[in-house]
Amino acid sequence: MTYPRIWRICAVALPVLGAAILSGAPAAEAQQQRAWCATSTSGTAGGFENCGFDTFAQCRLYVQGLGAICHQNLNYQPAQDPRASRRQAPQRRAPAYR
Repeated sequence: MTYPRIWRICAVALPVLGAAILSGAPAAEAQQQRAWCATSTSGTAGGFENCGFDTFAQCRLYVQGLGAICHQNLNYQPAQDPRASRRQAPQRRAPAYR
C-alpha cells in the first residue's frame, strides 16, 4: 500500500467509525427508559436486564420460555407532553368602539 492510499482509507474509515459509535449510544440509553423490564439471573452470561417494553404484555411475550420475570422499571419517567406544560397567554380583545 502506498502512503497516500493509507491516508484516503483513514479519511473515510475514521468518520464512519466515529458516526457508528456516536449513533449507537443514544439508542442504548433510550431502550432503558421504558416502563417494563425483563430480568433473568440465570444463564451462561450471568443473566440480563432489558427495560425496553412499554406494556406488561410485551414483556411477558419476550420472556416466554426464557425463565425470566417482568417487573416495573423504577427509573422510568414518562415523556411529558410539551403542550401540557405550556400555558396559553390570555387573549387580549381590542376595545370596542361604538
